[in-house]
Amino acid sequence: RMHADLILFYSNVVHGTRHGGRGLRRYGMSRPPKKHIFKVVDKPVTTLGCALQYAELGWSILPVWGVNEDGTCRCGLPNDAPGHKVGKHPQANLAPRGHLDGTTNADIIRDWFSTDPTANIGISLADSGLIALDIDPRNGGDTTLANIESQNGVLYSTCVAVTQSGGEHRLFRAEENTSYPSSIGAGLDLKHHGYIVVAPSMGELGPYKWKDNQSPIASVNPVTPSE
Repeated sequence: RMHADLILFYSNVVHGTRHGGRGLRRYGMSRPPKKHIFKVVDKPVTTLGCALQYAELGWSILPVWGVNEDGTCRCGLPNDAPGHKVGKHPQANLAPRGHLDGTTNADIIRDWFSTDPTANIGISLADSGLIALDIDPRNGGDTTLANIESQNGVLYSTCVAVTQSGGEHRLFRAEENTSYPSSIGAGLDLKHHGYIVVAPSMGELGPYKWKDNQSPIASVNPVTPSE
């Protein structure tokens, strides 16, 4: 199960355990499954349409403030305001409790994104049964992960998003009533009690998007998060 692999992965990183030198290879996580020979191309979508597709997967949706064409946050606060998460904090007029207001109710979702068609899409992770490995290259996450994987094997997910900053969100199924460490190294966070922003949302630095053949709402061969 994914939660066990994450715990083992974390243990390997912290304690330097190799388990006979194979690390996560013993769990079959070093070799990703074979790819399709064709590129998956998603059909044209709207933000509302995507939000409803995510909800159909059982993913809990919340509206998040979008950005203007010049990259400024539509909430009205200056981008450089202290603690301001531009284009990725909950739309408080619609979801005052943030990710705790997340829902799969299609009528509520339609109302939210009809009221604010420019809103970005957030996924409340714990309510959706998900955990995300957040790889932030601005804080050295790509280097940290490369070092960890060279010793323990690849922590592979079938469902991977590219963030606005060029990082990654690798999604996995989470086990109920399980605690996860908040970080496994510099630039590597494990997100569970919170939310992430997903495609086709637009951030200050650019769009959020799914990697080719790794989208859960692709029109051809959609994927499901790894366990």
